[in-house]
Amino acid sequence: MENETPTDLAEQLREKLLSLQKSSNLSRDVSSIILESEAYAKLQNFIANYKYIHESNKIWNELETAIIKSSPKFKTHLQLLTGGNLKAQDLHLALLIKCGVTPTQMTVLVGKAKGTISYRREALCVRIFGRNLGAKVIDDIIRSL
Repeated sequence: MENETPTDLAEQLREKLLSLQKSSNLSRDVSSIILESEAYAKLQNFIANYKYIHESNKIWNELETAIIKSSPKFKTHLQLLTGGNLKAQDLHLALLIKCGVTPTQMTVLVGKAKGTISYRREALCVRIFGRNLGAKVIDDIIRSL
């Protein structure tokens, strides 16, 4: 195990996640740690008021912090799965998915059309798995990290 490369580890993680997803053993629920966080409350306020979140808004860091409290390896696993090339827009999308935000809500929050959100989810899936496995699969995987 000591000689395993990041590529080997990423492939093992991909296989494990896909196996769990196929067997329906992934946790899809939003963690109470996230739900009870101040960042989540702010996010819900943005959603309720149909407000856009600028890429530089500090809420992204606050959401990331809340998610990492709930799932300490969340960002590490995303980095590993994307080959260390995790773009800010991909991270933001993953944070929203982890928080249980719907694609329709995402359109308002990131100021993009629903088709763009779908494309980004598919593109993230392709970057992680090398093929498009569908929005449900990538959402399940991200929520389970």
